Amino acid sequence: YFPLRVRFAVIAGVVMAAAYVGYGLQVIREVAGGEDSLPGIDDMIHDVWESAFKPLLEALAATLYVFAPMIVVSLIRSPDLTTLSIVIDPLFFALAALGAVLWPAAFLCIALNGPGILVRPDLIVRTPAASPLGYGAICVMIAGSLALTFAPAYTGGSGAGGFAAHTGAVALGTYLYLVVM
Repeated sequence: YFPLRVRFAVIAGVVMAAAYVGYGLQVIREVAGGEDSLPGIDDMIHDVWESAFKPLLEALAATLYVFAPMIVVSLIRSPDLTTLSIVIDPLFFALAALGAVLWPAAFLCIALNGPGILVRPDLIVRTPAASPLGYGAICVMIAGSLALTFAPAYTGGSGAGGFAAHTGAVALGTYLYLVVM
């Protein structure tokens, strides 16, 4: 049993994540189509399934796809998920790094071609190989925007000043993430 406020927070979080990911995929599609400006929010409102929840499921599929080797190794080496030995496992770190590097390519491939593209891992691997310097810059920018978005939650700062700094960092990180997309 979960209190009503917890259920509401989970539902609100899923809806916000769906809108965020849906908008990110729409940005990728617009830019790939030659548009110079960000898409409007009003384009997303008419069909919530197609513009928010379906992209969220596609993004989850891409994420699970590229991190599947890391997840499998984690489950094999620590099936009860209670030991911390997996944290210091070099294979775990190597697979996590590989997944983190391939995630933007998988996200891009899904945005342009749909989730069926996941049956073609060669396209996901060839995407960063086609332009390694530009792709590396995108990976660094995505990591920086995500760090800026989520790091304030783990730092100190209380009161109005801490809240304002946290809110500003999250807003800036979110904006940078959408620009990187």
